[in-house]
Amino acid sequence: MHIIRPMLFRMGPVASGFSKNVTIRRAHVNLWDNFKKFSMNDRPVPEGDFMTHWNKRQRFYNMMLAGGFGSFVIAMGMVIQSGLVFLNFVPPETYE
Repeated sequence: MHIIRPMLFRMGPVASGFSKNVTIRRAHVNLWDNFKKFSMNDRPVPEGDFMTHWNKRQRFYNMMLAGGFGSFVIAMGMVIQSGLVFLNFVPPETYE
């Protein structure tokens, strides 16, 4: 702020957006009074076995993947059986 403020007044009242009869008032708040300096001791410490937790998450993700793939296969089977979409697996008999 100390660098920007003199530059604004150096540019002149029109370029800086201020006129000569405007009073600028700023409230000073010291934000550093209650700032706690953190160290590595304040970081959370991992607990439990990593592989147990990882396997549990992967089991859930794999079930979601299998469910999504199964839903896609069922939906595509229903669309193909209904005749709404013809996927042109074989070339047509005539080219007319």
